Amino acid sequence: MKALLISMLLMASHCFAWSQLIPDFTADITHACENALVQFQDSSSSINNIKSWSWTVDGTLFSNQANPTYYFSHAGDYDICLTIEDSLGNTQSVCKPNYIKIHRSPIASFSSDQQWTCGLPSTINFTDNSVGTDTNLVRWVWDYGDGVLDSSMQSPSHPYQITGIFDVTLIVRDANGCSNSALASDYIHINNVTATIESNHSDTICQLPVSVNFWPANISGAGNISYQWNFGNGSTANTQMALSYYDSAGTYPIHLILQDSFCTDTIYSPTGVSANVLNADFLIDTVAGCKILEPTVQALPNNLVVYEFWDFDFENNFAINTPIASYEYQSPGRYQIMHILGDSYGCLDTAWQTIDISDPVARIASDQVSGCIPLTANFADSSYNKHSLIPIINWDWQLDSTLNSTAQHPSMIYADTGVYPVKLIITDALGCKDSTTLLKTSEKYKSSR
Repeated sequence: MKALLISMLLMASHCFAWSQLIPDFTADITHACENALVQFQDSSSSINNIKSWSWTVDGTLFSNQANPTYYFSHAGDYDICLTIEDSLGNTQSVCKPNYIKIHRSPIASFSSDQQWTCGLPSTINFTDNSVGTDTNLVRWVWDYGDGVLDSSMQSPSHPYQITGIFDVTLIVRDANGCSNSALASDYIHINNVTATIESNHSDTICQLPVSVNFWPANISGAGNISYQWNFGNGSTANTQMALSYYDSAGTYPIHLILQDSFCTDTIYSPTGVSANVLNADFLIDTVAGCKILEPTVQALPNNLVVYEFWDFDFENNFAINTPIASYEYQSPGRYQIMHILGDSYGCLDTAWQTIDISDPVARIASDQVSGCIPLTANFADSSYNKHSLIPIINWDWQLDSTLNSTAQHPSMIYADTGVYPVKLIITDALGCKDSTTLLKTSEKYKSSR
């Protein structure tokens, strides 16, 4: 009887100890994506020390630590079990079916309408080809490789502003919070061949004919570059530096086709070459006159004239912006009429014509004013011209009623008494005339004009 009592006490003691060993655990995450590292935490209770732990995933032992971690590389629902043993050798287990749920990650993928292109900016259209394996995709983040990030669109268009070779990365995320990325290295190639057009002549040519040298500046391109010039005047060239000849007025568009190892581009001169030759020559109805002259001037036809100026004597007697003008000169002398033309290109031309206004004055001198017959009188021409540059070239003397002379300084013998009118008519090189008369009597000469 005593032995039976001791045995029952020992059994009761063992059952009590076993009833105080309660296994339990937690995890830092129970829903995760593929390739998740999960931290498990033992939360068991026991009146005795727990001396061992056995953790299993779907029946497979993975750790004997109290608080292990486990790397879930594949999607699925996983059963987690924990078996603990205390210092008395008592064991107890707990299993949690489908405790860890691992979601499949989406598959990131993309394409573009082009990978090699030329010119700046170059716009590339990207297309998202990603697949949400467990649920819908909710977010897309693009890295175009040029320093620009974009998370606004699923299938965006991106303008590249610089040349180069660019990696492109797409990161997608689904409704479970799982993400995946796709990297395409050296995916986009942006090339550009460009230059500016320079010449040794201004954009406006005012004198023809002229030869103009052209060359490209600020050249950018890959490898060897070829050049094809078109000068707008029917001539072309395929050298880097080129010469073109212009011999007529007009506006000539200039363009250069560049081609490198990848790209072809056409460069246009912003203004081209404009040639307009002005001719300021003019017509004048008369270039010479006597005493008073009012010439009329008329400009010759010209292209694109925007400024016209006439100056008649350099003393503020002028006319502006009229092709026909006139001016009355009232004093003898030599005058220059100046005509200036200007066009919208900044070209100028000037022409002069000279006019002469003559005013000869007839004068007679004689060594005898009276005398007895026969009387010899020597006449002297003392005429002059108020326009000193125009000479007197003809003298017409009427010495009496029957005798004339064309000598500049004639002589006359008067055999009979009486009054003799002596008249002189002079003519200068322009055909201008003047006259004067002397009245000679038996006693004296009387001058009248």
